[in-house]
Amino acid sequence: MANFSVAARTLIHLGAELITSDEIALYELIKNSFDAGSKRIKIKIVFLLPISKLAVAKNILKDKETKSFSEKIDNVIDYLKKNTNESQHKNFIKIISELLNSSKTDQANDVLDKINFIEIKDAGCGMTRDDLNDVFLRIGTDSKLNKRNKNAPERPLLGNKGIGRLAMMRLGKKATVTSWVSGLNDANTIYFNWNEFEDPKKSIDEIDFPILNRKKPEYSESGTIIRITCLEADWSEKSINDGLIEKHLRRLRNPFEENKLRFPIDVSFNNEIPLAIKKLDEELWALADQHLIMNLNPSNIKESNNVALTIEITDVKHDNKTDYDSRTFLDVSDSLELSIKDLKDIGPIRLVIRWYNRRKLAGMGLGSDLKRLRDELDNWSGGIAIYRDEFRVGVSGSDKDGDWFNLDKKALKGGGFFLNSIQTIGALEISADKNPHLIDRSNREGLIENKITSNLIALISKFAIATLKEKIKHEGEMEKKQKLTELAETGTEHIEDKIEIATKNLSVIRKKVPKQLHREVAAIDENLHYISTHVKKYNQAMSMLREQRENILELAGVGTVMNSVLHELTRTTTQTRSLLDKISKSSSGVTKDLLMKLEAEVKSINTRLRQLDPLSTNGRQGKVKFDANKLIKTILEGYSSRFLRHEIEVLLTVDEISTDKSVIVKMVRGFFCLAIENLLSNSVYWLNKRIMPGHTSKKIYINIDSKANVISISDTGPGIASSDRERIFEPGFSLKKDGKGFGLYIAKEVAMHHGSIIELDKEASDDGRLRTFYFQLPMEKL
Repeated sequence: MANFSVAARTLIHLGAELITSDEIALYELIKNSFDAGSKRIKIKIVFLLPISKLAVAKNILKDKETKSFSEKIDNVIDYLKKNTNESQHKNFIKIISELLNSSKTDQANDVLDKINFIEIKDAGCGMTRDDLNDVFLRIGTDSKLNKRNKNAPERPLLGNKGIGRLAMMRLGKKATVTSWVSGLNDANTIYFNWNEFEDPKKSIDEIDFPILNRKKPEYSESGTIIRITCLEADWSEKSINDGLIEKHLRRLRNPFEENKLRFPIDVSFNNEIPLAIKKLDEELWALADQHLIMNLNPSNIKESNNVALTIEITDVKHDNKTDYDSRTFLDVSDSLELSIKDLKDIGPIRLVIRWYNRRKLAGMGLGSDLKRLRDELDNWSGGIAIYRDEFRVGVSGSDKDGDWFNLDKKALKGGGFFLNSIQTIGALEISADKNPHLIDRSNREGLIENKITSNLIALISKFAIATLKEKIKHEGEMEKKQKLTELAETGTEHIEDKIEIATKNLSVIRKKVPKQLHREVAAIDENLHYISTHVKKYNQAMSMLREQRENILELAGVGTVMNSVLHELTRTTTQTRSLLDKISKSSSGVTKDLLMKLEAEVKSINTRLRQLDPLSTNGRQGKVKFDANKLIKTILEGYSSRFLRHEIEVLLTVDEISTDKSVIVKMVRGFFCLAIENLLSNSVYWLNKRIMPGHTSKKIYINIDSKANVISISDTGPGIASSDRERIFEPGFSLKKDGKGFGLYIAKEVAMHHGSIIELDKEASDDGRLRTFYFQLPMEKL
C-alpha cells in the first residue's frame, strides 16, 4: 500500500504562495483574534536594529581573532549601543542582560533574534492544549468551516481555510504562541523555529513542537499572545503608517457600512502609544461626483416579472438628486441569459460606488488641502473592494487585484469623465452565510474564478458599472457640449460686436484726425476688415462641421444596417454549404425544394442590399417624394427569410386597414430606410428572446397614419421598462447581451437633423412594459 509523504519544505512554499505580503499576514492573525471573540487586538511592533546590522552583530560572534567569548559579547554589546537610538528601550535593556548571561554562540544568536519582534495580543477565548494540537497545528483545518462563531455569536467567522498560522512564517523565522482559557490556571506555549523546515531530507511529520505549560498571564481571563522574532523585513513607523495602516488597516472595514461591529485595533511602534487609524476623510467624502447603490435580492423573485435588483444613482456634486431604477428578473434574463437559480447561487449582494472626478478637484479652490485630499483618494480608490461580513477580502479594490471588473481596460488612466479605478471607491458587500458560493481565494486576493463569479461580474458590469459609466459620460458630454456651444455660438458674436463698435469709432476718428494720419487709420480699417472676413469664414466652417457630423452619424447608421446584412449573409453562406451537401446526397425531387429554399434566402439578402443604395452617400442627400407604404413593403421583403425562419408574422396597415393605399411623403429616402431597418431589427431580436404574457405568437404591427404622418411599430416581444424610455436612445446603452447601444441613438440623432422624431410611447401594456415606437415623418408640403 502506497501513501503520499510531504516534505517539510512544502510548508514554507505553501506559506509563500498563500500569504503574499506582511500586511496580509497580519490581517490573517487579526481575523483569528476576531473569530476568538476578542473585543480588541493589540499589535506591538518593536524594531530596534535593521536586519543588515543585526547580521553584522552575529558576525562579531564568529570573529576568530577574538578568542574570548565574553570579549565577543562585549564587542556585540558595544556595536549594538552604537547602532541604535533605542538604547533605553526596555527590550534593548533586556537583550543586553540576556547577552551577558549567554555562554554559547547559539544561545547569543537566539538572544539577538529577539531584539526585533512583532507581538499580537488578544483577549479572546484562547486555546486549550487539545485545541493547539488538533486545530492550531492542523493546516487546512475545517474547525471554522460552515460553523457559527460560538465565541461571539453576534459575529461572523472570518477565517475558514485553516492557513492563518502560516502568517507567522511570513513575518519571521521564529515564533512563540501562548494561549490560555478561562477556568484553568496554566497557559500553553508552543515555540516554532521555521528554519527546521528548510531541511530537504525531513518530512513534515518528523518535526515536533512540544506544548509546554507556563504561568497564566495576568493580561486577561483568556486569550492568546503570539510573538514573532527573527523578523524577515525591516519595519519603521513610516513603513507601518504608509503600508500597513494606510493601505490595509484603514480599509479593513467597509467605509459605506454605518453600523459596524466594534473591533478596535491598536498598533504601536517601539512604545505603547497606538498609531492613529483614521476613517475616510469626511472632506473627501463630500467631494464625490456620483454615488451608486445596487441591491440584488434573488429571494424576492417568485415570478418572472418580480424586481430582481434596484439601482440608485445620486448626483452628489450638483443637486443631490437621486435617480431610481429597477430591473425585473426578465430584464436580467434577457440581457445576460441567467436563470433564477443563477441569481440565487450568487445570493443577495449590495454594491456601493462613490465616483470622483480627479480633474475637477484642482478647480475647487482647495488650496493647500488639494495634495492631502488627492493622497487620501489614492489610499481609498482602486476599484471595487470585496467586503465579506464587513471585512475586506485581501487586496481587492486596489491596483493589486487584477482589475477584476475591467474598470481600466477601456477607460483612460487619467482623471476626468472616466469610470476607472483611480477615481472609484467601491464596495461589494457579501456574507459567508448568504453568499456561500462566492469563495475567497486561498491567498485572499479576490474570489475564486468560476461560473458563479463570472455571472456576478457580468451582472454588476451590465447593470451597475455600465449605468454609472453612461451617467458620467453624459455629464461629461453635456459639459463639453455647453462649452463648445458657447464658444461656437457666442464667441464670434462678441468678436463681431466689437468689430462693429471699433469700425464706428474708427469712422469718427477718421473725421477728426489730420490728413497725414489717414494712412494709419486706413491700415487699422484694413485689419478690422481682415478680422471680420475671417470671422465669417469661421462661421461657415462651423456650419460645414455640423453637416459633417450628421454625415458621420448617417454613415454609422449604414454600418449598423450593413452589420445586420453581413450576419444574414454569413448565416446563408453557411447554410449554402449544408444545402449543397444535402443536394449531393438527395434525390432529384428533394433537390428542387432545397434549391428553392436557397434561392429565397439569397433573394432576401439581395433585396436588403438594394436598400443600402438610398443609404449610400449619393442617395442620402436629396429629399424626394416616395410611397412610404410601398417602401416599407420592400424592406419587409428583405426580411422575409428571417421572418419565416423565426416564425414571425408582420401586419402592415394604413390607417389601421390592410391596404395598398399609397402614402406619399417627401424626405430623404435613405434616412427612412435606416430608421425602419433599425426598429425592425430590434423587434426580431427581442421576439426571439420572449413573447409578452398572454400571447402565443411572434407578431410585429406596423401602421401608417396618413393624416398625422406617423408610423407606429410595435411587437409582442418582452417590451421595455418605463425607466429605460429615454435611456435606450443614449449612446452605449443596450440591454442586448453583446449590444453596442448605438442603433437607436444614431437613428434618433439623424431623425432630429432631418426634422423627424423617433420616440417610445409612454403608454404601457398590461404588464407595465413599453412596446410601441412612433416615427414622426416631416410635415412638408408635397
